[in-house]
Amino acid sequence: MQLIALAFRNLVRQKRRTAFLAAAVAIGFAVVALLVGLTGGMVATLKDNLSHAYGGHLFVKAAEWNANGKLVSVISRPSGLEAALSSIDGIVRSFHRRSSVETTLVFGSKTAQARLTGVEWEREAAVRATLTASGGTIPPELGLGQLLLNTETASHLGIKSGDQLLLKFKTLDGQQSVLDATVAALVQTAGGGMFNSDSYVSLAQANLMLGIKGDQYQSLCVYLKDMDSQAEAAALLEKTLVTAAKVRLRADNKPRDDPMGARMDQMLGGDESQAKWPGPRYEVSILDDFMSLFVSLIGTIKTVTLVIFMIMMAVIVIGISNTFQMILRERTVEIGTLRALGLRKKGVLTVFLAEAAAVILSGLAGGSILALVVGGILSALRLKLDETLSMFLAQGHVRFDPDPTQIAGALAFVLCAGLFAAWRPARHAADLLPADALRHRT
Repeated sequence: MQLIALAFRNLVRQKRRTAFLAAAVAIGFAVVALLVGLTGGMVATLKDNLSHAYGGHLFVKAAEWNANGKLVSVISRPSGLEAALSSIDGIVRSFHRRSSVETTLVFGSKTAQARLTGVEWEREAAVRATLTASGGTIPPELGLGQLLLNTETASHLGIKSGDQLLLKFKTLDGQQSVLDATVAALVQTAGGGMFNSDSYVSLAQANLMLGIKGDQYQSLCVYLKDMDSQAEAAALLEKTLVTAAKVRLRADNKPRDDPMGARMDQMLGGDESQAKWPGPRYEVSILDDFMSLFVSLIGTIKTVTLVIFMIMMAVIVIGISNTFQMILRERTVEIGTLRALGLRKKGVLTVFLAEAAAVILSGLAGGSILALVVGGILSALRLKLDETLSMFLAQGHVRFDPDPTQIAGALAFVLCAGLFAAWRPARHAADLLPADALRHRT
C-alpha cells in the first residue's frame, strides 16, 4: 500500500507532465472509441434502413407457371407456407405481404422509371414511421388510384402533392396497361431516394396492376425479433417448407442485390425455357444476402478504423515509453536511495507500473467521457448527405452505437500496451545497483 502511495506522490510531483500524458491517452482513446461507435452505428443504421426499404429481414417468394404457360412470381396457394411459418413463430416479430410493379411515370413531357411497392398499410407501422412528408400529408390509408411518391422522383418530374400522373406498366402476363393516379403525398424515406422502391401504393392497387387476385401477393416479408438470426430462421423455414412444396434452397442461390426485384432472372433464378414443374416453387432469402453492395464500403470503413487505431496506439506507446525513460533518468539517485534503504527490485517495478497504470486509466476514463460527449453532439446534429451516404443516417442523424465488447477490448488493449511500454524502463530501474544509482549525476 505504501508503494502505491509513493507512486501517486511521484505523479503529483510532475503535474504538468502527468496531465499531458493522460491527455494524450485520453485523446487517442476518444478518437478510437468515436470511430468504433460511429462505425457500429453506421452498420446498424444501414441494416435498419435496408430492412425498412425491403420490408423485413427474411423474404419468401414463389414462382409458378400460369395458365398461359408463363413463369410468374406470385404466392397464390399459401397454405403450405403458412404452416411452415409456425416453425419459426417463436423468433418472428411480425410479417406482411407485398407486391411490386415496375412502372414508367409520365407527367407532361417528362418520364421516370420507378418501382411501386404495394404495402399492407395496416400491418406495416414500422415503414410508416420511417416516412417523412416533404409535400402534403401522408394519409392513414392509401386508396385505389393513390400513391406516395419519393421526393427525388417527384423533383425530377416536377410533381407536387395532389397532382395526377400517368402510370405505364405490364401485368404478370406481359400485357401493357396504363393507369391515372393521384399523388397523395411526397415522402422522404430512410433510403433517401437511393432505392427506386421508395414509392408506395396499396397492396390491392399493386395486385390490380399486376393482374392477380386480391388474396394473392408476390412476397412474404418477415421481421425477426433478432436481426442476427436471419440464417437460422431461413434454414428452419426451408427445412419445414421442403416437406410440403418445391423449394429452391438458399445454398443453390447466388447473393443478389435486391430482394424485391421484379426481373425474372433475379427473382426466380432461371428463365422460362427451363422444364416446368407443378405448383409453386418457393425461394427463401434474407437481408444479409443483399448486402453485397455495401460489404466493400463497410470493410473499407473498418479498415480505416483499424489503421487509425494502430497509429494512435503507436503514438501512445512511444509517448509512455519516452516519458518513463525520462523519469528513470531523473530518479536514478532516488531509486538508489530507496534500494539502499531496503526497497527490493519488485518494489521499484511496482512503483513504476503503478504510475503508468494510474496515468493510463485516468486517460482512458477521460477519453471515454470525451467520446460519449462528442458522440452525443454528433448524434444530435441533423445532416444532409447525398443519396448513397444517407443510407447510413437515421432520419438525418448519425447514430453513435459503440459495441461494449469492442470498447472493452480496446480498453484492455490500450492498458496492456501502455504497461508494456512502461515495462522496459521500469525493469531497468529495478535492475539498478544501489551503489551505481547513488553515483549517478543528472
